[in-house]
Amino acid sequence: MKIAIITPTLSGKGGEETVIDKIIKSKKIRLAGIEIKLIILGKTYDQKWLKDFKESVYLTNNENEIGNFLFLLRILKKENFQSVICLSRKSILYSYLIRKLTMCNYMVDYRMKLAT
Repeated sequence: MKIAIITPTLSGKGGEETVIDKIIKSKKIRLAGIEIKLIILGKTYDQKWLKDFKESVYLTNNENEIGNFLFLLRILKKENFQSVICLSRKSILYSYLIRKLTMCNYMVDYRMKLAT
């Protein structure tokens, strides 16, 4: 099973980075036959945290929204993911639009914090 985690720009030193790092390095996930790819739509200011799993990362390294959308479109068409986990509103929108345009068959999952 192939899963994509799509994030916006990351600092490289925060909580999201820590969780993503632990998920990608998890032995249980690898033994279950799950392949995880990280797609960063933007930049990561401190790239040291990516060094151990560089081959599993797609990084746009820019803030151009049209460029990010087209970048994501190419990856989602090419990689044939079964599930896409979105960590931002834009990535949710992009993933749904791409799924409709390309008729790809992946599930879009998201974990947004609700404002209280």
